[in-house]
Amino acid sequence: MATSGQFARAWLLTGLLLAPGLAAEPVPAAAKDVIAEVHSAASTSNYAKLRALMIEEFSWSFGGDASADQAIAEWRKQPRYLRRLAEITKSTCVYRDKYVECPANAGTSYRAGFTRIGDRWKMAYFVEGD
Repeated sequence: MATSGQFARAWLLTGLLLAPGLAAEPVPAAAKDVIAEVHSAASTSNYAKLRALMIEEFSWSFGGDASADQAIAEWRKQPRYLRRLAEITKSTCVYRDKYVECPANAGTSYRAGFTRIGDRWKMAYFVEGD
């Protein structure tokens, strides 16, 4: 038979697992559509389409300027970034804290984040590192 301490620990763990903000929400369909568009644009090096899917203050380099135009300019010089973006946007994504991040559980590896701006989803960052 379980002790009162075991019940308390089980209750606390259940509360933590079900607490709002800690559990991932389902990825919204509109976000999935934009992620698929980003994947297609990255796969075909369609820079104009990518730019249209990014927020203006796009984060692409820690310590660098937040600028979608600067990110596009860098990606034109180094297409390996587009290959990485295409790879991660075909993986499973997670929706937490107002952002959809691909891939889920990326840690400090390459990851792309998407946020809702008004009634549209846009790519807000593509970074590696911490």
